[in-house]
Amino acid sequence: MSKNKNNKPIWGTRIKKNASTLFKKVGGSLPIDKRLFKEDIEGSIAHVEMLHKQKIIKKTDYLNLLVTMLDMFILLGLEMIR
Repeated sequence: MSKNKNNKPIWGTRIKKNASTLFKKVGGSLPIDKRLFKEDIEGSIAHVEMLHKQKIIKKTDYLNLLVTMLDMFILLGLEMIR
């Protein structure tokens, strides 16, 4: 679980109720999510390409999603694996 400088959950300063177990699990995965975001974006690109090839999404939607995901790579200074 991500903690702030006071060793409390990062959402603890804004949310006063006890967090649900699900919320704690989601918040606790953030360090792993940060390490995998590049692969996550690449997987999303592959998925969008498949949806377009199978004619599940329109070409305009495909291009919008693809450009957005590629922009993320450029903004973050990443290189694609493939």
